[in-house]
Order: sequence, then structure tokens, then C-alpha cells
Amino acid sequence: MLYAGNSAPWALDPDVVLWAGAVTSNGGTVSSGRAALVSALVTELKSGGSWQRTDDCWIWTKEAGAADVQALTSLKQRRLATAVNSPTIDDDGLLSDGSTSYVDLNFSPGSHAVAMTGTDMRLAVYERTNLGQSSYAAGVADSGISSLRMIPRSSSDSLRGSLNSASSDWVAGVADGRGLLVMSRSAAGIFEAFGRGVSLGTTTPSPTGTTLPVRTLCAAAQNSVGTIAGFRAAAQGCLSVGASLTAAQELAEYNAWQRFFTAIGKAA
Repeated sequence: MLYAGNSAPWALDPDVVLWAGAVTSNGGTVSSGRAALVSALVTELKSGGSWQRTDDCWIWTKEAGAADVQALTSLKQRRLATAVNSPTIDDDGLLSDGSTSYVDLNFSPGSHAVAMTGTDMRLAVYERTNLGQSSYAAGVADSGISSLRMIPRSSSDSLRGSLNSASSDWVAGVADGRGLLVMSRSAAGIFEAFGRGVSLGTTTPSPTGTTLPVRTLCAAAQNSVGTIAGFRAAAQGCLSVGASLTAAQELAEYNAWQRFFTAIGKAA
């Protein structure tokens, strides 16, 4: 597929061609302009090394006028998510009503992870709202130490969550929850948080587990042993899951997403 802009045509990234085709098959549309912007994003993610370590990601800031299915079709595995109780999905991103609405990503870490393992995990969320609330931007848990969940900024101004670890054991100070926030657990046993591409510190939670949850991951809430709870009413621009990245890869990933959101006028 080629996109002709103001200069010579250029080829779209092949993964983006497949994604746009999946959106169309799911009943949606992707304009040539949006496809070109997503292609530039994916090309940059690949160049920085993070795409190869990512299992899947969702761009919630769909283009104006497009059907929700554009955002509900994941970018890498092209998995169709399910919107539950009518969350808002528009060019500002995904927004829960804070009480009942969320998105079931239909992504089971235990079944669908490729790069991620029970000891090498990463969850990244880009919020456009500076919300200080102890609610979940994304989450799933089969037990306290079989979990993947994150609170970008809690009521106590901290990033909280768990990657097969007890949630109360992992805390990093966050005064502003906007932008790309990341929780990472490397195979070396190091847990690290990142905000806007910069490390917020490391910790060693205890106890920890090694088994990925098999229930499906949710956005704007958490799937806690089959019960949906912790609804978060903050505009979410994107979400990604996979394996840990190096510090250089984290910075490159942040820059890529920030350029994308700046290009569509939705940067935090």
C-alpha cells in the first residue's frame, strides 16, 4: 500500500498495512493520512527496538469520525477488543465513566504473550488526564502474584501496580500522571518505573510470582479474579504490553509516541 502526501509516495510499514486491513475487515476504516502517521510511529518503534519486545498495543485516539473498531483493533496482533457498557472512544482517546464502562482487550497474558514471560514483563499507558485516583488504567489478576496492572497516578501521588508482584510493594512517586508511564520487570529480577522516557527508580518487591495470568486484560479497569473493578475515568491515548526494555529503548519508545500524539494534536 502506498500513501501519496505532499511529496513522493512512500510505502507503508507492512504491519500497518495488515492492521488497516484488519480494521476494514472488522467493519471500520483507516484514512490514508492516519495510516501514514501510524506507519511512521511503527517504523520508529522498530528502529528503537521496542516493537520487537512488544506483544500488543492499542491506539485509543481514533481519527475523528471513524468507527470505534479502529481503536478496538490492536496494532500488532490485530486482536479485536470489546467495549463494555459504552465507554467513550474518540479522538481524545478512551474514557470510562468511572463506574461501569471499560474495554476487555481479549488479550490473555498466559495465552497470547510472545515476548513477555512470567519474569520479564512490561505495561505502558499514555494518559492525557492528570488524574490522582487509586483506580486502574489497565489490569488483570488471577491472584496477588499472578497479575499485570497499573495505577498511573494514585490518590497519594504514586505510580502503583504489579507485575506478578504484590501491588502494595511497588511504588514510585508521580506528581503528574500525563504522558507515557511504564512499569517494567526484567528477567534479572529488577522492577523499574519510567515516566516520559526517564527512570523513576527501581525496587525489589516481595513476594513475586512467575505465572502469567490467564484471564483477559482490561483497559480503564482491572479484571480481578473475574470481577471488573477499579474503574478509571482518565482519557487514555494508548496502551501496550510486552517484555522489558532497556533505558535507551524506553526513551526511544516515549519519543516515538510523543511525536505521534503531537502529530495528531493530542500530546499530553
